[in-house]
Formats: sequence, structure tokens, C-alpha cells
Amino acid sequence: MSTKKIKKNLQSSYMKKLKSLIKTELETVYLTTNGKKFLNQYQAIIHQSELEDDKKKDRRWEQMKAELTELVCKILEEKQWGIFFKNEPMQALPVQDNTTL
Repeated sequence: MSTKKIKKNLQSSYMKKLKSLIKTELETVYLTTNGKKFLNQYQAIIHQSELEDDKKKDRRWEQMKAELTELVCKILEEKQWGIFFKNEPMQALPVQDNTTL
């Protein structure tokens, strides 16, 4: 036998011994909606609760922005106002005495 084969046999027998010492068990893993894994159900519930709270905050923020946008548009329409950018020149607007603004 060559020394390489003896070393290989020693390594494989050592690996077998180590593998026999490792215990394998099936366990329940809890996955949250963002894909995070938990072994403890209560920790998973707490994390999922935090995710739901964040979603609620995001929804409320988006709803508030939509309501503010609608309010601004409504006021602009009622007052017949417009919005323009400073860096863009205003277009000529007719005035009563046929001059332009």
C-alpha cells in the first residue's frame, strides 16, 4: 500500500467517525414573509408582527401623500392657479388690453 492510500483511508475513517457523532434531527422551521427563518415560533411571530407594522406605516404614508396631492389639485382647480418651474420661462399670457404678460 502506498502512503497516499493510507492517508486517504485514515481521513475517510476519521470523517466517518465525526459524521457518526453528529446527530441529525428534523425540526420545524418558521419562515416569515420576507424569507427569514426562525426555529422558535414566538420569535417568528414577533418578527412577522414587526413586518406587518411596517407595512401599515407604509400604507398610511402612501395614503396621506395621495390625499395631500388630491387636496392641492382641488385647491389649484378652485382658485384656477397653475404651477410652473422657476428655470422654465413663463409662456405669454393674454391680458384684457391685448398685451401679454
